[in-house]
Amino acid sequence: MRRIFPILFALMFLFSFFASAEGPGFHMDPILVERVVRGGQTTSYTIYLENQDRFNSLTVSLKAADIRESLDGAYHLEPLGTTPYSLQGWIVLDREQVTIPPGGTASVQVTINVPRGYSGGRYGAVVVGTVPEEKVSSEEAIGASTFIFQTASFIELQIADGRTRVEAYPAFFDIGPSKDYPSLKARVGDDALVFAVGVENKGNIHIVTRGTLIIRTMEGRTVSRYPLGGGRGVILPETTVALRSVLTQPLPPGDYIARATVDFGGRRPVVSETTFRVEEEGISFEEMRPEEPLSRFLVEPDEIEMSLTPGAFRSFVLQVTNRGDEPITLEGELFPLEFDIYGELASAVEPLEDFWLEIVPSEFTLNPGQTRRIRLNVRPPRELTGSFYLDLVFRGGDGIITTETGSNLLVLVGDDFKKEGKISNVKMEQKEDAIMVDLFFQNTGNTHLDTSVEIVLNRHFPQEEGEDGLIIGARTERVESVEIPSGENPVLPGKERLFTFFIPSALEVGKYEILARVDYGGEEPAITRIPFVIEGGKEN
Repeated sequence: MRRIFPILFALMFLFSFFASAEGPGFHMDPILVERVVRGGQTTSYTIYLENQDRFNSLTVSLKAADIRESLDGAYHLEPLGTTPYSLQGWIVLDREQVTIPPGGTASVQVTINVPRGYSGGRYGAVVVGTVPEEKVSSEEAIGASTFIFQTASFIELQIADGRTRVEAYPAFFDIGPSKDYPSLKARVGDDALVFAVGVENKGNIHIVTRGTLIIRTMEGRTVSRYPLGGGRGVILPETTVALRSVLTQPLPPGDYIARATVDFGGRRPVVSETTFRVEEEGISFEEMRPEEPLSRFLVEPDEIEMSLTPGAFRSFVLQVTNRGDEPITLEGELFPLEFDIYGELASAVEPLEDFWLEIVPSEFTLNPGQTRRIRLNVRPPRELTGSFYLDLVFRGGDGIITTETGSNLLVLVGDDFKKEGKISNVKMEQKEDAIMVDLFFQNTGNTHLDTSVEIVLNRHFPQEEGEDGLIIGARTERVESVEIPSGENPVLPGKERLFTFFIPSALEVGKYEILARVDYGGEEPAITRIPFVIEGGKEN
């Protein structure tokens, strides 16, 4: 079988603007501002404007606006106060118009006053546009340009408090030919295969997505894995964005399963799955587009830790809520719980059978908005001890496309558990202006571990003797430090977790040391030291 190469088109919008060579040039910075603030605080920043025309002045107007995100992930400007996450009443500009001299610069101060009692995210833009010549005063009009343009500096504001809600669901899963997508047709022709997964953000803050499309045979064998993308991967609240992958080479005839997994910052990703058939003459796309929306439901809590006595009976309760607009029928199954080396939930193919955990009921129907309590009855055998990790998955759908979510079950039977771990490997790479560190941590105990990691970069100075004979002792100075707090998902026994660090620092010639510390709840942390020398700007 020929190897299949996907083409992923990210529909990015342009933040910066440059005029054509025939008109005045203009540049604005920053093009995107991301801030985390608390209620009652004020944050401010400066927008810098540059007139790249060396012979004509440029007069521009400034105003605040709302933004709306389209299905392809692009931001569009809207009048201030027209979206539910507007910055209206919060954002203040120190001027509404400015004239920039030829080849000169100007700046605009932006202030955002965040009231108390709000949570989630707020989004907007500062719009910069040229002022028509007839609106410029006679003094300002000398040498002014009539070139007309409009661009914007975008603002993504996160209010940090305990009421932030991160929630996302699949909106659709579409498979179709590239001829149905004008933006793709010119690049890949009519017959490429386009997978489009809609993700709807139902939380109160923007999410950052990272999607993966897996194609499997009906027997469960993976054919290939592709990225899913759209725009910057950011989805604003109450917005649906389509993440796409494009396959330019045909699949061999046969039946396949397409599984889309989209991580968005929650403990569990958005998961949709569908089957499709490839025939000699192509794919019948009509059957891939059901009229009904996909099942949307929430399982709480998304993790349960159980401490059990062998042979004893315990019961735990989950709540499942239908967040969609149509009745749904769900079925629950148990799978082995697995995470990949980065800590993301991995999908097991085969469910567990004859396990000593009962789901009551295992199949049920929910009306829109309805919540049902699901009981988990657990009775481990008398002779059994150890740790067991399960993924309780609920699936719903119409037989063509299914969606799923669930809860992680961390089951400890008995009381003989040891938390042990070690740093198994550290890889370091010296860049021109940064240090790249890959740290591998291994769980060597018999129970799951929640980790927090710290990386410190120190520089060592040898003993020195000054011109006056004064001896300066050897010393160590901290250059940089980076911390990764406890992750969403634990490290399971016998498994490794990769932590990647980026330390921005242009290092001078000298002796250095990387210190790595992993706290995991054991008797003592896992610590390692890596000395290295920079000579002539290169690592030795």
